[in-house]
Amino acid sequence: MLPGQSLVNSPVARARTASGTRPPERPPATLSAVLTPRPVRSPRPPDLRGSALGFPAGIAAALLASALGATPAGGIVCAALAALAVGFAVPGAVAAAGAAVLCWAFADGFVLHRFGELHGGGVDAVALGVVLAAGAAGGAVRAARARRRDYAAVRARPRHDAVAVTIGRRVAGSP
Repeated sequence: MLPGQSLVNSPVARARTASGTRPPERPPATLSAVLTPRPVRSPRPPDLRGSALGFPAGIAAALLASALGATPAGGIVCAALAALAVGFAVPGAVAAAGAAVLCWAFADGFVLHRFGELHGGGVDAVALGVVLAAGAAGGAVRAARARRRDYAAVRARPRHDAVAVTIGRRVAGSP
């Protein structure tokens, strides 16, 4: 195309028009079509199953740690096991982290510090890290098992070319 030559008058455009292969023209957009509201997907509400399961799991972990002698290490282990179990049960990392924080809060408030006080330094920060790691591990195992289950379901589906080969063998008479 030469400089100054428009696309409308190009040889390709003239050839298309002459051969009758002109692309269909769109109708012009009207104001009502532009202003009509389109359907909008509403946002999903947050998954609160982690907090719904983390609360009773944290209470059970604190009660179990108190029944076993209430050492700080025992309280952390019980809270981590509770967070791990809830992490297996709830879908999503946010739900597992929320449950783990609740388990830590009960262990920190009623096992490490007897009067329901939450502290943030030293042993408390280590306990929070351990319990969060246990909750994340439970959530990761759940996600990995779900991916493996989905992969197994995809692998179990018959492939079209395998079905065609099987049908072709039956038609040809070979087993």
